Amino acid sequence: MLRNMTHGLFGAVMLAATMTAFPGTAGAQTPHNCAGRGAVTGFLGSVHTEHLSAFGLINPQAVVEIYVSDRGSWTIVVTTAAGLSCIVLSGEGWQEVPQPVGPKA
Repeated sequence: MLRNMTHGLFGAVMLAATMTAFPGTAGAQTPHNCAGRGAVTGFLGSVHTEHLSAFGLINPQAVVEIYVSDRGSWTIVVTTAAGLSCIVLSGEGWQEVPQPVGPKA
């Protein structure tokens, strides 16, 4: 499973790099799992009841976003600075890991 996630995350980074390196081609032929950010987030919210849980910068032109639901479904989305969002991974059984309480090292 970890191998699948690693390959999926690698794919997400490669997708983001390709979309930002060749923005003209990304707009000319949008992959089937990509749309405007509003359409993707609306779909995740209405169909899967998922909400934004975390995000991080991939490079100056793209971020990775993680959407989760109370039922444990999750989706990883890469969004470009131009507003194009692509679903790259999804699954079930999302678990939050509690952070330890105590002094920071």
